[in-house]
Order: sequence, then C-alpha cells, then structure tokens
Amino acid sequence: MASVWRGEIPAGEDSAGTVVAIKQLHDHLSDDPEFIRMFKDEGRIVRDFDHPNVVKVYDVGELDGVYYLAMEFVDG
Repeated sequence: MASVWRGEIPAGEDSAGTVVAIKQLHDHLSDDPEFIRMFKDEGRIVRDFDHPNVVKVYDVGELDGVYYLAMEFVDG
C-alpha cells in the first residue's frame, strides 16, 4: 500500500533537524479514491492517538499528487 522513508525537517522550519518517517502511498494506488480515503483516514485517526506505543502523526497531506503521512521516526 505504501513505502516508508526516513526524512528530516529542513532548516528554517519549526523543529528543524528532527528525523521523521514519511509514509507515501504507492503511485498505482494514487488514482483510486477508495485507497486515498483509507490512507487519509489512517492518518487522521492515528493523529488523534496519544499513547507511548503508537507513533505520532505530525501531518497528513498531498503534494503534487503524492499522498503522505509524516510521522515520528522510531529507529529499529
């Protein structure tokens, strides 16, 4: 359904230098409204969780047709 990448918040932004995980919806699913809805729902639901065993979701969005979740990075 998605790929996960390691990223860093760029200089000049709030929390600059913070390492994050970026979950990106696969291209072949980006044209399917049902998958887009499920992906966005996942991000919105998890964003409201506050539990030490669940990663934090910082942002849910779309950039140039690419849907993503920006999340807390947990090494390992």
